Amino acid sequence: MRIKKLTAVAMTGMMVFGMGTSVCAASPITQIGGADTKDVKATYATNQAAQTVYSVDIAWGDMQYTYTVPSEGTWNPEKHQFDGALGAGVWSCSDGADKVKVTNHSNAAVKAAFTYEAESDYQSINGSFDKQDATLQTAEGTEVLEAPTDTATLSLSGALKKNVQAPTKIGTATVTLNAVD
Repeated sequence: MRIKKLTAVAMTGMMVFGMGTSVCAASPITQIGGADTKDVKATYATNQAAQTVYSVDIAWGDMQYTYTVPSEGTWNPEKHQFDGALGAGVWSCSDGADKVKVTNHSNAAVKAAFTYEAESDYQSINGSFDKQDATLQTAEGTEVLEAPTDTATLSLSGALKKNVQAPTKIGTATVTLNAVD
């Protein structure tokens, strides 16, 4: 009788331990070509998170412009003005000189803001970019030559004084980087 009790206790213990093991029962496949599926799940974990590293290339055109007037006319000393002047002046530059290209090599997205500020002696000249800002996605997962880029173009308006005969600083173009919210 003692052996039966020991056997019963041992079998009960084995059943208890067997209940703790998780078993996934497969649904039966009852024909050739049948299949059974199970979702595979994963969670990303790291023991040390990577720090954000900002690296943004700014490639400037030479930002050198020429202000051209069709004709100043003829100076009239009695009226102290030019007679017969033709049209307003036009701003021009060499191809690409008016552009700024921003390339994001960071492991975070960035927002580039484009602004222009005239020098105090040239407040009559306005500068504006064709866009106020550009959002560049993270470079993670991209090839170096395919890094996120954007380009902005600076246009000038207003009249330049005719006494400016050599390249002269009339203002400052700025690219300011900010984190993306």
